[in-house]
Amino acid sequence: PAPRWVLLLGKYIGVVSFVFMQSVVFVGGTWLAIGVRTGFWDPTYLLAIPLLMLQFSIFFAFSTLLAVWTRSTVVCVFGSILFWCVAWSMNFGRHTLMTATDMVSTTVRSSYLSGVIDFGYWILPKPADFGLLLYDALGAGDDFGNMLDVGAMQAHGFSMLLAVLTSVAFGIVALLASTRMFLKADY
Repeated sequence: PAPRWVLLLGKYIGVVSFVFMQSVVFVGGTWLAIGVRTGFWDPTYLLAIPLLMLQFSIFFAFSTLLAVWTRSTVVCVFGSILFWCVAWSMNFGRHTLMTATDMVSTTVRSSYLSGVIDFGYWILPKPADFGLLLYDALGAGDDFGNMLDVGAMQAHGFSMLLAVLTSVAFGIVALLASTRMFLKADY
């Protein structure tokens, strides 16, 4: 018989593969539809597929951890949604705070709270940064304006590569923790 960790990873890979197929159909289909309708064939739109899959696999790893830990579908679903909201809020809030120029943000940046915000930012996944990465790759800032001042963010320690790597590291740690928990769980 297969070890328990292989069963868990097999389910994880199966769900990620299923979502991959769905994202290829949706993103590829919309790319084709837009291209046929407008005659504009921008291949950078297809970057949405790997970015979507990377973000999904990270949050699904957390969902797997919740599922193994609580054995409750409701906790797993709503906990994952709540976790995404917390991660997005921390991510977007840190960037907004670090790029603001008023007196309050200057005071907060130099306080103990700044360390807590930075710690939360670097530990949690960064869904807003994945959105910024796609926004930048598509050149959407030329047509819709910039969401955040990336130059100011870089002056405060922002690195897109580090943001992606730490998000991936979070997903790996969550998946490893869930496999370890699943090995010790009594079912």
